[in-house]
Amino acid sequence: MSRALRIVIIVAVASVAAGALYIRVLEKRIRGLRAEKQAEEVQLHQLAQLAIVRPTDQARKVKLFYLSASGTTALQAREVEMPLAKEPAREARQIVAALIVGPADPALRTLPAETLVHEVFLLADGTAVVDLSQGFANGTPSGIETEQVAVDSIVRSLSANLKEIRRVKILIEGQEVETVAGHVDLGCFYDVSRSPARSARGA
Repeated sequence: MSRALRIVIIVAVASVAAGALYIRVLEKRIRGLRAEKQAEEVQLHQLAQLAIVRPTDQARKVKLFYLSASGTTALQAREVEMPLAKEPAREARQIVAALIVGPADPALRTLPAETLVHEVFLLADGTAVVDLSQGFANGTPSGIETEQVAVDSIVRSLSANLKEIRRVKILIEGQEVETVAGHVDLGCFYDVSRSPARSARGA
């Protein structure tokens, strides 16, 4: 093999190695940019939850139910002060929004950060209809315990602060769905006069 040919082969191999290294660096950079974008989107979602505040809203203390610090799936009430509307339906929406934003410790949160509250309606019979985005179903880990914790945290947070609420119905994108993420029933009304884990079918 001639010296010139050896040089050509060495240069070619070096070029391939350098190209492969560049591709790996580029792929890593792209993954980093995607992660940054996702984190930014989550932050925007969180800020959107509490952005609907009016001058007439007054700061009051509310109880929000997050996971217990004990490491179990038990829920624990945490008292926070936040601006709340005088209208019960808007107050209910603000409470669910605050629940989504979550506690200081992300390990204690009960709802996925990508969840958005489309609307909360309060009916004359004491039914609270909570309309959430698809992010609630997509972001909640599939499993009986994780799904039940998500539902119970909504039901208990609403019923602890608005005494007129008798039961809660959860919709996804304005539609009734069968389950949260494959296990816990969403085709029911959650009766707050009993354990949140118990529910009533029908209207």
